[in-house]
Amino acid sequence: MAATTDRRPLKPNADFPLTPHRNGQFCKKIRGKIEYFGANPDEALTEYLRVEDHLQAGQPRPAFEDPDAVTVAVLVNRYLVWCRNRRDKLVRTGESGITPVTYQDYLDVGVTIRNSLGETTSVDRLTSETFAKRATMIFTHDEVNTDEVNTIMSLTPTRMA
Repeated sequence: MAATTDRRPLKPNADFPLTPHRNGQFCKKIRGKIEYFGANPDEALTEYLRVEDHLQAGQPRPAFEDPDAVTVAVLVNRYLVWCRNRRDKLVRTGESGITPVTYQDYLDVGVTIRNSLGETTSVDRLTSETFAKRATMIFTHDEVNTDEVNTIMSLTPTRMA
């Protein structure tokens, strides 16, 4: 049997929140699972602080911020501009479009979506589970807004039981 070399890095100080692992990286057990953060103590601590809240909440590690990523706010705003143009077309020419009342409903739903999903959330991080959790939050309140429930349910690609 060959002897293995212990490549554990040294903790920079006693208060360092991460544990050295024998594979050469710093790690921490979160929700029963060992998470690895890298071999360099400064970079490992930076990564740990970046993802800690997500991991503690049972969520996957967030992606690195992409400055070119489309956010919820950008997507909702683009949709509302398109809706406004359709409303204005109806008002201006009488051709098919959406009514001002419908446009106001779309504005209200847009605000709800931005507030509940977070304006800076990247659209490519949204999953059907994201919408299902939001719909569940609505059902747990005493006063249920059926329009909001129907809107969220229509955005959810999978059927919820």
